Amino acid sequence: MPKLTSKIALPIILTGLFAITVFIAINYDKLQNSFYIVLFFLAIYIFSFGFAIGQSFTSPIKKLLEKATELSKGNLSSRAYIESKDELAELAAVFNKIADELQESQVQGENAEKSVDIKVRA
Repeated sequence: MPKLTSKIALPIILTGLFAITVFIAINYDKLQNSFYIVLFFLAIYIFSFGFAIGQSFTSPIKKLLEKATELSKGNLSSRAYIESKDELAELAAVFNKIADELQESQVQGENAEKSVDIKVRA
């Protein structure tokens, strides 16, 4: 499990397991085998839920990080598009704006260099 996913999923899983432990401790003497079967499936559900929530939170961050790495390596056409209406989408929009400005700055620099070359040749 990646670092960020585990940071999100682990508290959810631990809380669920704590709740299960509390239910067991409440009436331990009167529990039947069917309760343990339900408890087993509940534990599997809690683990799956925690892992799924962790993945859904971290996938946009991973995508943005990959695009930022591409941009840092010189790929100025790298853009991040995140389909949500939260802070991550705003961050992606700011990232795209920075990438646009960097690309425009590079084009202006190349045009200025060409202009100087033309003047020097003249």
